[in-house]
Amino acid sequence: MGLFKLLSLLLTIGWPAGTILKVPGAFHLSPPLDTLQHCMCVVNSTAMLHFSIDNDDFDAYEGLRRKGDARVHLCGIEDFLEHVSSQTFEVELPNRPFDGANAAAVQFRADAALRSWPRYHLLNNNCEHLARWVATGRAQSKQVEHYLGN
Repeated sequence: MGLFKLLSLLLTIGWPAGTILKVPGAFHLSPPLDTLQHCMCVVNSTAMLHFSIDNDDFDAYEGLRRKGDARVHLCGIEDFLEHVSSQTFEVELPNRPFDGANAAAVQFRADAALRSWPRYHLLNNNCEHLARWVATGRAQSKQVEHYLGN
């Protein structure tokens, strides 16, 4: 199946829980950091979780500038798609079965993150750490590992 057909199908039926959405260039930084991506995790068919200042701040620049004010937010997938409609973004499907057990685990971790999640930290607790923890149970930032050479 071609990429376009796959994306069309996913937009029609929705992304499975645990899908990570990445918006490149969201921080408006100079090269080589201009490739950093703001990451979010799909929680269910209508909602996703992300770190930001405001719930509708998908470009993340303010979140980076005022990182002490960043919080975990649950937002609508339609709001995200409307905001980034003119941008390209990357979709990382979960490396797990698309089943009820995985969806329940993602929802459980999302609820836990909304109740209590450590403050934002660029290297130790950023939007990708949050998205990957909700998706997989492991807080990890491949971007930090890449830039620090780990």
